[in-house]
Amino acid sequence: MIMRVNIGWVLAVFVGLSNAGSALTQERPTFRVRADLVSVDVSVRNGDLPVLGLAAVDFRLFDNGVVQTVEAVETEAVPIDVTLFHDTSPSLAGKIDALKADVRGIAAMLRPMDRLRLLTFDLQVNDVFGWQPAGGSLNLDSVKVGRISAIYDAIFVAMMHQPDLDRRHLIVALTDCEDAGSVVGSALIEDAARRAEGVLHIVKISQRPANIMNAPLSAVSTPADAKGEQRLESAAVRTGGELHGPSLTSRNDPVKTFKKVFDDYRQSYVLRYTPKGVVRDGWHEIKVEVPGHPRATVRARRGYFGGEKSGSS
Repeated sequence: MIMRVNIGWVLAVFVGLSNAGSALTQERPTFRVRADLVSVDVSVRNGDLPVLGLAAVDFRLFDNGVVQTVEAVETEAVPIDVTLFHDTSPSLAGKIDALKADVRGIAAMLRPMDRLRLLTFDLQVNDVFGWQPAGGSLNLDSVKVGRISAIYDAIFVAMMHQPDLDRRHLIVALTDCEDAGSVVGSALIEDAARRAEGVLHIVKISQRPANIMNAPLSAVSTPADAKGEQRLESAAVRTGGELHGPSLTSRNDPVKTFKKVFDDYRQSYVLRYTPKGVVRDGWHEIKVEVPGHPRATVRARRGYFGGEKSGSS
């Protein structure tokens, strides 16, 4: 059974928490902090290849400029929750069968320990089948072309998921990045990314000629957002992800691009540390280096919100 998410209610909760100051850091920290333990997803790549086999001593991590001791490093053994958002804009009219094939192809890549959920939109954000164990049968009968392009709303809902302590959260949004009708604005998406407990990747799919005769009448249309794609990319980077645009010579293949993202995420590292020498509350800026691989590209989220108590740990 499809579940419809009331984005207005979710947004009201988020804004209320944002205005609550320290209450936000207690209820929705950017990272899960339990007994002062902070977890950070880190991708280390040399060109197109992952740098494998790194240990805690290979990383140098700064929390608000103070060097921290990395206590544990985990890799592929951690189960992953994958939130897949597939754009169902009216521009995709006549291409729903291809969309469903993409979703099934992506689901086939998950490991037995992983889970998948699919978000689309119509007049509200649709949680098509909730959390589905890998290998399960996917019910995609309810997937259809939406009447609005509520892209920001769907990405916002995806970032609000709070994964279990023993799981990681990967968000992959397959979209043309052209929103028209969301309650949430692109500026709030950028801000919410600092509090998300998942890594966001945005795969920009090129608009293709659609069968407009099959498109539903648009119920809502808002002016074009000149900064929308820029803010979506900024949101992804803040979580440790990125925006994958089509090249000059080819369009993004959703399944192939997801495989690249998922393989990179599986081979990335989860660093865990207990902050020392820094004030606990407020915003913490994180920087991660791998001194032994100076030419490697290191991608990690930009920071987290600490707990409500003041003082040094």
